[in-house]
Amino acid sequence: DKNVSNGECLFSDEEDEEMRIKKMTLYDGLKKISEDCQTILNLQISGNNYESISNILSIEVGTVGSRLARCTDALKGVVNGQ
Repeated sequence: DKNVSNGECLFSDEEDEEMRIKKMTLYDGLKKISEDCQTILNLQISGNNYESISNILSIEVGTVGSRLARCTDALKGVVNGQ
């Protein structure tokens, strides 16, 4: 199993080096954004849909969408050095 939430980052032997570097870059980027953003992005990465995330975090579904957009932008900014 691949598990991002507890700090483990496991890769299959079949993955090429470029993909491993991309995953490590994203994982490192996740550590540099706010804890709130880490939480919501990890929930999405783990396969939760908007409704599930809404229930877990006790927020409105619309808020899930706006936070995911904001947090995705924050992650992109960190990864791209902005």
